[in-house]
Formats: sequence, structure tokens, C-alpha cells
Amino acid sequence: MNDTNEDASDEKYVMSGVEAQAERSRLEQLEELHDAATLRRVASIGIPAGWRCLEIGAGAGSIAHALADLVGSAGSVVATDLNPRFLDGFSGAGRAVITHDITTGPVPPGDFDFVHCRAVLTHVEDLAATIDNILDSVRPGGWVLCEEPDYGSMEACDPDHPHAPDLAAFHAIMTLSGRTNGSAGRHTFEALRRTGLMQLESDSHGAIATGGSPLAQFRIKGLENARPMVMESGFFTDDSFNRMISMFNDPTFSYIENTWIATYGCKPEGLDRLSVVPTPSSPTTPPNSSTRGEAL
Repeated sequence: MNDTNEDASDEKYVMSGVEAQAERSRLEQLEELHDAATLRRVASIGIPAGWRCLEIGAGAGSIAHALADLVGSAGSVVATDLNPRFLDGFSGAGRAVITHDITTGPVPPGDFDFVHCRAVLTHVEDLAATIDNILDSVRPGGWVLCEEPDYGSMEACDPDHPHAPDLAAFHAIMTLSGRTNGSAGRHTFEALRRTGLMQLESDSHGAIATGGSPLAQFRIKGLENARPMVMESGFFTDDSFNRMISMFNDPTFSYIENTWIATYGCKPEGLDRLSVVPTPSSPTTPPNSSTRGEAL
């Protein structure tokens, strides 16, 4: 792995400094909650055997594994992450793991048939430039699927509940803190629309959650993992932090969770945005990346 890339991740990703087992547990919870919706979208696009797929921000690896099953031995899947510490099990013929920051450039060779990311663009500062890098990673005629959270829907079901002000404070932190883009779902749709993707579609999923439910427990896990950072930043006092934990544990409190907005489309044949032009002698790994896995 490239030390420069890993150091950069500490500044760009709020969970980069979290202890490994705690962060793996959170990512696995994310998979349990949202993989079904992701895989329904993948199925609606139709990923045939033999395709070359790219999973950006692969996390604990469940979608990369699912894509590998779809494309079979005739296809290939590259899984990238700022810190691919949970991808050791993603190996074998047609599978590769790359340490890569999509904000710095596309993933070579820039001719993938399908590119997917989830909960990645909410963490980037320059959304339009990052989407350009994603499009530069897919071939003309290939497909892009981006799934990002949008916190505009998040509010208490009962505005008079004692925890309703706590949720409003949590919502403000998620949307105004500057650490994440709380409107990434809608912003991603608009940014992708402006690129000229064909067959552009969007759908969403969300839910009403109750304290103590799996969705609320995922919130608690995220808060606990990020506690050192959020306390240092001044977003919370000890009292307000403990009230957030109490809120998400309270079975009498129900709230509308954030919406997950998926945007997907096909890169036009005439839209030659590829900034990476491989030659037989060119490396398939960008200067600030390192690769682990079988040759594709």
C-alpha cells in the first residue's frame, strides 16, 4: 500500500482513524441494511457475465463479491478504497484490490463496463470533479450507479417528543458541519444529469425508524466510532453526545431516516471523457495507488 494515499485518507474520511474491528462492524451493518436495495438496482441494469466492473469505496466488500459472482470467470472486478483493510478476502482470478482516492483521478485503464459507489460522494469536497473521475473510469456505453444519503427528510415523527430537539441537532450537524455533504443524494443526481448520461434514472429508499431498531443501532455505531473526532471538533458536548445515544436507544422515539438516492445511467458513445489512455507499456496502477490481487 502507498503510505501517501493512506495519510491522505486521514484528512478526507471521517471514519479513517477508527479502530479496525469497530469500523468493520459498522460497515457490515451498512451492508445488512442497504445491500438488498443496491442489488435490486444492479439487477435492473443487468450485469452480464464477462463484464469488467469497478467498485469504488468497497468498504467490507459485499458488493464487490456480488459483482464477481455476476460476471463470473470471464469477467473481472476491481475493488478500490482509501484504506482497503477489510478486503483481504477479495482475491482470486479476475479480482483485484487497489488503494485509490477517486478525488485525485480516475481508475485505470478507464474502460470499465460498470462502475458503482455507495456512501462515497457524501465525503468529497469537489463533487463535480470527482464525478468526472468516475466517468473517466467507465467506457463509452458503460454504466454508472451512484447511491448517496440525503438528510433532507430526517425529522421526528412526533415534534413534541422530548428527543425531537436532539434529532434536529443531529440533522444540523450532518448537514452543516462540513464533514459530510448532507444533500449528497440530490447533488449527485444533478451533477450526473449535467454530464449528459443517457437513460438517466433515479430512485430512492428510506424508512421510519424507532429507537433501538437496526437503523437506530447503526446510528449509534457511527456516533461511537466517530466520538473522538466529533468531541474534538466541538460539535458535541458530553451531555449532548449522550443525549444522541439515548435518543437512538429510546423505543418511544420514532423518526424519518435519511433517504438514500440512487442515480444511474449510461455514458454516451460520443462522450469521450477518458483522461487515462493506456498503452501496452503503461502501468495499470495510477502513481498514487497500489494493487493487490490477481492480474486481470
